[in-house]
Amino acid sequence: MTTTAIRSGLAGLMWLGLNVLTAAPPVYEVADWPESGFGNHRAKLEVDDDAAQAAVVEADIQWRRRDADAADKALLLYAEDGTAVTDLLTLACSDERGVIRFRPAAGAGIYYLYYLPYTRLGLCASEEYYPPRDTARPHWKQIAAAASNPPQARLLALQARHEFNNFYPMEVAATRAETAALAKQCAGRKLVIFPEDRDHAIRMFDRLPLRWIESGPSNRFEGVACPGEYYVFQLGIWAPDTALDQLTADWSGPAAATATCFNLSGSDWLGRPFSRRLQLDAGKVQPLWMGVRVPLDAAGSYTGTVTVSAAGVPPQTVDVALRIAGDPLPDGGIAELRRLARLQWLNSRRGLEAVLPPPYQPVRRSDGRVSLLNRSLHFAASGLPDSLQSNGIELLAAPMRLVAGIAGREVELTGEAPAELLASDDTRLELGNSGKLGDAISVALRSRSEADGCIQFFLDLTADRETRLDNLTLQLPLRRAIARYWMGMEKRGGKRQGALDWQWNGQYLNNLIWVGDVQAGVQLKLQSAEDTWALWALPLDPAMLWAGGGCRSEENGDTLTLLADTGSFTLQPGKSRSLRFRLLLTPFKPIDPRHWQVRISNDSNAVGPRIYHIHHGTRQMPYINYPFTHLEELKTFLAELARPLELDTPEGRQSRPGLEVQLYYTVRELSNHCSELWAFRSFGDEIFTTREGLTYTDMGAFSFAPGGGYPWLQEHLVDHYVPAWRTDWLDAAGLPGDFCAAITTRSDSRLINYYVESLHYLFRETGAQGLYLDGIGFGREVTKRVARTLAKLRPDYRINMHCSDLYPSSKISVMNHAMEHLPYLTDLWLGEFYDYDMPADYYLVEISGIPFGLTNEMLNYETGGNPYRGMVFGMSSRYLPDAESMWKLWDRFGIEKAAMLGYWDNACPVAAAAPGVKVTCYQKADEALIAIARWPDEHFPADEVLPVELSIRPDIFAGFQPEKYELWAPPIKSFQPEAHFSLTDAIPVAPDKGALLWLRRKDR
Repeated sequence: MTTTAIRSGLAGLMWLGLNVLTAAPPVYEVADWPESGFGNHRAKLEVDDDAAQAAVVEADIQWRRRDADAADKALLLYAEDGTAVTDLLTLACSDERGVIRFRPAAGAGIYYLYYLPYTRLGLCASEEYYPPRDTARPHWKQIAAAASNPPQARLLALQARHEFNNFYPMEVAATRAETAALAKQCAGRKLVIFPEDRDHAIRMFDRLPLRWIESGPSNRFEGVACPGEYYVFQLGIWAPDTALDQLTADWSGPAAATATCFNLSGSDWLGRPFSRRLQLDAGKVQPLWMGVRVPLDAAGSYTGTVTVSAAGVPPQTVDVALRIAGDPLPDGGIAELRRLARLQWLNSRRGLEAVLPPPYQPVRRSDGRVSLLNRSLHFAASGLPDSLQSNGIELLAAPMRLVAGIAGREVELTGEAPAELLASDDTRLELGNSGKLGDAISVALRSRSEADGCIQFFLDLTADRETRLDNLTLQLPLRRAIARYWMGMEKRGGKRQGALDWQWNGQYLNNLIWVGDVQAGVQLKLQSAEDTWALWALPLDPAMLWAGGGCRSEENGDTLTLLADTGSFTLQPGKSRSLRFRLLLTPFKPIDPRHWQVRISNDSNAVGPRIYHIHHGTRQMPYINYPFTHLEELKTFLAELARPLELDTPEGRQSRPGLEVQLYYTVRELSNHCSELWAFRSFGDEIFTTREGLTYTDMGAFSFAPGGGYPWLQEHLVDHYVPAWRTDWLDAAGLPGDFCAAITTRSDSRLINYYVESLHYLFRETGAQGLYLDGIGFGREVTKRVARTLAKLRPDYRINMHCSDLYPSSKISVMNHAMEHLPYLTDLWLGEFYDYDMPADYYLVEISGIPFGLTNEMLNYETGGNPYRGMVFGMSSRYLPDAESMWKLWDRFGIEKAAMLGYWDNACPVAAAAPGVKVTCYQKADEALIAIARWPDEHFPADEVLPVELSIRPDIFAGFQPEKYELWAPPIKSFQPEAHFSLTDAIPVAPDKGALLWLRRKDR
């Protein structure tokens, strides 16, 4: 056990000549002891020789705790040798002090009173503190209660288990008497200011820290800054007895041009300037985090004045004096976390510029047709499309229509004038149309066609007179020939079967459906007035027009029509109602043949992988979504990975090329080890959500209500937070060691700006090549920013997304829900909790990514996935035992140079007549790799080997002569033994398995 004193005695307890302290505070120390069973906080007591002779000893501990329910938690007393003291009586236990009496069973010496004890639990548990325990013998308890002036145990120190758990100094609370005395001394001042440096983050918003009782308020701040530093400090605002409204903090002096108060204004996640109306309840504390950029050539001192005011309150000024010292900081100090200079990233606009990441091309309009990468569309006079094309394939069977039922008759949206060009650049084209619905309703329609195939529609409906609409229906008539598959509105991805009859349910995010084929498809999303994003369930706006209706399908001849309706509603004269919807044209881009080199592992000594994955919870990145605490170690590790290695393997000495690296870093939750945590916390609910959260683990989904969670969160954040992912590490003895307890974040806050800017910094500093998103905690506008940022650093950037199957709990297919992000992702890792026994069309639509221009890697913790079925869709898995051997075969064959022709493609030259068997051909000029996989089929016994005869079209190769070719099954570890077949042989396929056959000339 080690202890470090961090405060000794009473130093400088007076201000304005008056002492308001009720008692001299104790020494505060940091020590080390086992967590489970004891907790993180204890009082160190000493019993002298005289007191040790008594049957009853008393200790009065002014611990100044934050928890209001102190009396509901156990007090555990141990002698220094570990002996438990069972004769213990609690006379008083509040947040301010505790008074105990005990029998010093171990004699004179040191005793430890643990006052927040608990047992550390598992990954997604919420620890509860032990309730009070009565272990004292009845007879001794009577003696203790009746004792008069028993000898006192001396309080030596209040100790915290490790520095990170320490309450001192900013969470050591003033007593109510001290606070009242201070308020009396500040009588007449409605607004009291306590300046603080960045090293003493204000953590309590409903209590004053003891530190402020000692120092008192001040109207001057002094600090030391380096030339060029972005200097951060705080102004603690206290409202002693009157609520404050419209708090402001205005700078003047040389610093004014670069100064900001992060709590009051900034740029939101879309780069829009905003200001916040800040209120402060009586008795509460509001930190104002201030930032100012010191000129690089500054010398001597740098000064300014901050004027703090509130409605109806005389303004107060704080003189800021920064002494300039130390080496210049050209980066502003962002390399040192302790400086908190990265708070300036909250207002970053990086990634908002109108540039296109590869492979997208500028939007062009000619003769009314809008051209995108591999896709195009044309608008009718109504402003709605009358043509949607992908890869030259027309999706629409007729123009889209908007139809209203009014007074028993049907009226259709018509245009009144040619479309007006509203805005245009390489990334988008915005058109405006004015139209009518009948004779009473005017419609202003705006469309935005984006380079990635996203077409947004914004409609404002205004009535000349009160008008009742029986319904408002959007009609999307699709060619039945391309509507082979669908996914969404509670339909699982796969072959289109039956009819769609979906009713709106605001508790699910399944207000979208994709319909199409591999070469052409479209997603329709019914949106609220302000589009929202959430990874899990999120109640949608019940006031949106769509909320009263649903979506159904109708088939008529060669047409499949989706009809999305609103139900009935009334338009009041002169008042507008908004209607929004969105189309995504798929596939977004051609599949990149480089995906065959996306071979990911977290084993740096394996030969086959090309990409090394660094997860959170590792030595280089221990804390989730905050990969900055060990940055130098991370940079060194990446440099080591980039060097080629010679490795001894069972196959002999082999070369491992230098590895690229992908890093885990996203927005959804944020580690409690984040250096800027307390600044973020001071912004109220802007960054940290207070809604219920959901975390997926390999054990399933866990829901978290606000509060609770790991004890650090309970002890330091106390309330207004939602726990999220937690990582525990064991120490050398196998006992719980370090921890990372994350907090759920919002998807629409300035944390997005911080995230995008920090990505640029992280990838620039480390040279990492890929980003790993464990789910996506933000909307598509942010994904665009991320892609632009990474593409500027390296055009061959990689963004890999992983997610679990959301459908069972939320009726959402991940591929459908995340489709708006797919244009900017480069590869996928979907498969956790997925059912690999589902039909082949489910694989194609929900797992493979192929209909959207992406590829996927399988994931299943038990088996890695089904390797035979996976290869039909170009998927392998790093967790499959065949992975290394499979990758070698890909290289030997040169699979990245082959054309992938799947069973879904009419051009596929190989087919199997056997029931339940699917075939994909990887075709080259004179050879091919044929993937065969079997699914259950009612026409053949599921437990028997199935003989599969292949039909190979004669046009598979130019001048193809079947008699000169063979089918060779190359040996693949844990996949298949070597075998040779003629083209007329039946291939034996076991249940749930398949084969990978190399069609090659016999004379090779």
